[in-house]
Amino acid sequence: TVALEIPKYDSKNPDRLEYISRKTLPLFQIVVYNDFSKKTQKTHYMCGGNIRDHTNSPLEENWQKFKDAYEKIKQKTMDWHEPIYSGKWGVFGFIFMGQKMNEAECPEIHEILDKIPNVTTAGFSVLGPKSFILPHTGYTDTVLRCHMGIICPEGASITVGGEKYIWKEGEAMVFDDTLQHSASNEAGTERVVFLLDFKKA
Repeated sequence: TVALEIPKYDSKNPDRLEYISRKTLPLFQIVVYNDFSKKTQKTHYMCGGNIRDHTNSPLEENWQKFKDAYEKIKQKTMDWHEPIYSGKWGVFGFIFMGQKMNEAECPEIHEILDKIPNVTTAGFSVLGPKSFILPHTGYTDTVLRCHMGIICPEGASITVGGEKYIWKEGEAMVFDDTLQHSASNEAGTERVVFLLDFKKA
């Protein structure tokens, strides 16, 4: 594992964003997926207005398992507690603040997560039809956030730092959630992503 010094996001310093995008993300990919990233597929990294392609992640390799797991637990999601959305936003957690949850529900998901170092949060995020999440920023600059598309209807997207990204089923992307971000689902069906937070170093 490679230790990294991650610069803090500074909205008044565009050069800082360039540093994060060009130097941190390729190294971060080595840190997070060290020793178990073997296939050459695309993972999209978004940060500071840049989307970059890197090698495949364990999430993408096991996308069907995640989709099957969601079908098992979709009636057990809970409403998100923060009043920063309109419509419906539900979650189902596997890791929160570094502590495992719901191990008996989907042991196959925990087996995958056990192989990924430095995960602090993991779970399904479900944005209901005609729902949106208001612009907001994350609580800490010590993690990067990953979304992998599970169910991605047309009309569902996320905007990070002014850049719009359209989720795709089976495709993962990573962004710095200290950048202002919002999400929208204009479709008539739910949008589901698997969300993970990774420590930066």
